[in-house]
Amino acid sequence: VMQHCKEVINDDRIALSYQQSNPASAIANFTGYGYSKLVETMQYYYPDIVFIPSCSVGATDAHWYEQVCDTCLRRCPFIVDPIDSKTGTHGTNERILVDAYMQGIRVLIRLMENTCITA
Repeated sequence: VMQHCKEVINDDRIALSYQQSNPASAIANFTGYGYSKLVETMQYYYPDIVFIPSCSVGATDAHWYEQVCDTCLRRCPFIVDPIDSKTGTHGTNERILVDAYMQGIRVLIRLMENTCITA
C-alpha cells in the first residue's frame, strides 16, 4: 500500500510514514468443518440471509489465534442496523443495543453447542 501511494503521489517533497502495520492474515478455510458449522448456526437465526466468504479489510484480534489453529473465521454475531453502526459500535462511548447483544450471545451459545465434538 505504501509503495502504491508513493508511486501515485510521485513527489519527493512529500514524505509518507505509517504508525503501525501488520502482515496480512491467512485466508480462512471456507470448505471446512468450522465454516459449515458457522453458516449452519447463522442460518438458524437468519434464515433469509445467504452467507458467503468475504474479506475483512480491517485488522482483527483473530490473527493472534493463527498460531494455534488451522483457520480463523472472523464473524461477529452482534448484528446492528446501519444507523446504530454509524453512531455506536467502535465510536465514542462505544455501545450496542441490548437486543443485538442478547441475539449475539444466543448465536455464540448455539455455535458452541453445534461445534461440540464428543468422543
